Amino acid sequence: MLATATALALFAASSSARADVIETCAEASEEAQARRDRGELRAARALLLTCAAAECPAVVQRDCASWLEDLDMRQPSILLRVRDTAGHERADVRVSIDGEERATVLDGRAISVDPGSRRVRVETQGFAPVEQVLQVRERERGRIVDLVLPSMQPRATPTPEVRASNGWHVPLSSWVLGGVAVAGGATFAIFGARAQGDVREMRGTCAPHCDADRVDAAKREALVANVALGAGVAALGTGVVLLFMSQPETSTPTTTGARSTLRLHLGHGAGPGLTLDGRF
Repeated sequence: MLATATALALFAASSSARADVIETCAEASEEAQARRDRGELRAARALLLTCAAAECPAVVQRDCASWLEDLDMRQPSILLRVRDTAGHERADVRVSIDGEERATVLDGRAISVDPGSRRVRVETQGFAPVEQVLQVRERERGRIVDLVLPSMQPRATPTPEVRASNGWHVPLSSWVLGGVAVAGGATFAIFGARAQGDVREMRGTCAPHCDADRVDAAKREALVANVALGAGVAALGTGVVLLFMSQPETSTPTTTGARSTLRLHLGHGAGPGLTLDGRF
């Protein structure tokens, strides 16, 4: 009884495994035909190798072997010949077709491809990659494809923009400080003139016994004039320094030609004040 049960179990297991093999062969046969009809010859060939194996049923095996022989006749292939810009043939390249890596070195053997539009990309270290789109036809075997690896272009460094200028560039800060200097000069001139006028009037009318309020008012006007003058001079000096610092350096040689003169007088008329005199 035990031996009989064991034999039945082994037979059942064998039958189940055999059924799985038959199903796998049949599915591979059907899928191979569908892939072949869509032009996916490489995928169809892999499936036909499965259903043409010895463990498949004889009828399936026979059909798949026949289809495989026909497909091998239809399967196109390409033979890549890659050179660098010096004309040397290169085998140390990586080849991808339609984004799928197909080879990491060229060994002289053809590469099978599906018919239709195929994008071939070849790349190697030290060179820019090269791509080419091929229109591949069935039964086109060993088609030679010549590719040239372009030299790697050095990355261009941006050239700084050089703006031509016929005059000096005056920064905004110099304009602002110049305005402060002008305002300081104007304030100095106004209050200085008033202080001088008050002093002359007191000398002609009440000196040396003038009212203290009139004397203090003249002193305040003189003080305001002096403070305004100091602020104006400081602003003007700072503005001039910033003006010179903002100019680009040039290599223009020194000449003995004519020079320009800049003269600025801060004061009231021909009276006391500050005169800045520069030549350049």
